[in-house]
Amino acid sequence: MHNRTKVFSAILVLCLFLAATAARIEAADNFPNRPMRWIVGREAGGSMERTVRLYEKALEEALGVPQLVECRPGAAMQVGHTLIQTAAPDGYTWGILGMPHLALNHFTQNAPFTIDDFAVLAIVNSDPTLVNAQPETGFKNIGDFIEFAQKNPGKLRIGATSGVSEYAALWTIDKFKLDVAFVRYDGSPGRAAFLGKHIDVYFGAVVSNEELRDFSTAIGVMWPERNVAWPDAPTFDEILKPKYGVESPYLSSMRSLGTTRKILDENPERFQKVYDALYKVHHDPGFKEQVEKAGFTPVLTWVSGEQAMKTLRDYSEFIKTIVVKK
Repeated sequence: MHNRTKVFSAILVLCLFLAATAARIEAADNFPNRPMRWIVGREAGGSMERTVRLYEKALEEALGVPQLVECRPGAAMQVGHTLIQTAAPDGYTWGILGMPHLALNHFTQNAPFTIDDFAVLAIVNSDPTLVNAQPETGFKNIGDFIEFAQKNPGKLRIGATSGVSEYAALWTIDKFKLDVAFVRYDGSPGRAAFLGKHIDVYFGAVVSNEELRDFSTAIGVMWPERNVAWPDAPTFDEILKPKYGVESPYLSSMRSLGTTRKILDENPERFQKVYDALYKVHHDPGFKEQVEKAGFTPVLTWVSGEQAMKTLRDYSEFIKTIVVKK
């Protein structure tokens, strides 16, 4: 009798396991079967919302359910990031992750999450730091600037847009021990100062430095590859690695799409299904045309998998060093 009970119990456990497995497979096959939402931690109408909306209609077609974009601004994106990170890991809540905002949420605002608490589909948008020099300096690349500054201490005036580009300038000054006059600007006043010849070199970004195009030489972009909008500007790594043996950080306003990391443990097949749909949409020629019409081509990128996580972790660690120094 005792043995029969044990056998019955074992059969019952096996049946429950098989039923649970079948239910999970069925759920995966039926996913998604209701609207999915995308959280944006910025105000409506901004570039972050516009980034998500570029994918909205195409993802609806690819996944077969409505994609709802929901703007939840506040606390330098911490409100939006929190909603994404604490969402149920069922594949129905996604959102845009901003860097360096996410790292700053943690290091300066005590947010209880880091990039490792998120599952990143891909980095899809990046506005890298771009460095422009006055034509009369004769600088052709970032190496020329560094070499001149080292040989002529106190001679150069450097400006930078506050935030990411400011960090890029400070990294360059500190890494190569440059004695330069440095001024931090809040956006357009810095570009005005450059156009007025008050500064020699300006650290800005690919998109915002467009107004400097006809009045400057682009000498470096802080990203793994050259930017389509500034093809003559070499990457920092092109110059710094062979000349100084230095690898540059990739400093940019990055936008990634993702969700809570818990999905990788509880519903990895749902993550994969959304990833496959996003990959297909992002690499479709029709999508590229849509991006060009929206003026987003210079910031369009695709970095996924472990490379995306490494890029974001390295960025977080860099932001940590900046915060600690301050």
